[in-house]
This record gives sequence, C-alpha cells and structure tokens, in this order.
Amino acid sequence: MSGRMWRIGLTSGWEYDQHLYSTTKPNEFAAIMSNLRRYFGLLKASRSSSAVEAAYLRREASGIVALTTQGFDGADEMNLYTFAEEPKRILHLLGIGKPDTRESDMLYCKNLVFYITNENQQTKTSTEGKK
Repeated sequence: MSGRMWRIGLTSGWEYDQHLYSTTKPNEFAAIMSNLRRYFGLLKASRSSSAVEAAYLRREASGIVALTTQGFDGADEMNLYTFAEEPKRILHLLGIGKPDTRESDMLYCKNLVFYITNENQQTKTSTEGKK
C-alpha cells in the first residue's frame, strides 16, 4: 500500500451541483455526503479503490463510482459521481445527478474522466522527455 494518503479533488461540476442540491434537496444531499464520508474512510483503509464495496456504491463505466442515497429512509434517489485516481490517490467529485438525468450525467462524467486521465498521461510524457 502506498504511503500517500487519499485526498479529495473538486470539479466545477461538483461545486455547481453542491450549491444547487444542498439548498433544493437538503435531505438527499446530506445522505450522499454521509455516504461520501463512509466511502472515503473505506478508500483510506483499502489497498485499491476497486476493492471497496458497499451497498450504496454503484460501479459505472470508465471507473466512475456512483454513491447513492441508499440506506437513508425518506431520501429520494440521487447519485454523487466520483472517480478514484489511483496513482495520485485523488478521489475526484465529478457531480451530482438524479435518476432522470443519468444518461447526460454519465456522458459529462466520462468526459471529465477522459480529461483527467489524459492530462496525467500528457504530463507524464512531457516530464519523461526532460530526463
């Protein structure tokens, strides 16, 4: 296990959604934030993000993990989309969505993951060229 600790990476989509849903859907927002705290604790205790399993996690395409409101009675379904960047040990918070926007949410999140992973490849290539 790496000596580096996991940290949180925020995106502009997360920041917008956080503001929106914390005011319009406070119960659901509180539920996904509680599940985020639980997930982050599990990440810190695990060798790999892929080893983490919980009832409130749903694995999506491109390494995206949706944290749901499961486990909270009375909370409408909502998803917090995350991406665990293993090499840098950054848990990126991509955005929040409802079931009826899942398709567009996933397209947005996949594009973000593509940008995150390709930015890292370009940085690695450019630094290797300086050696």
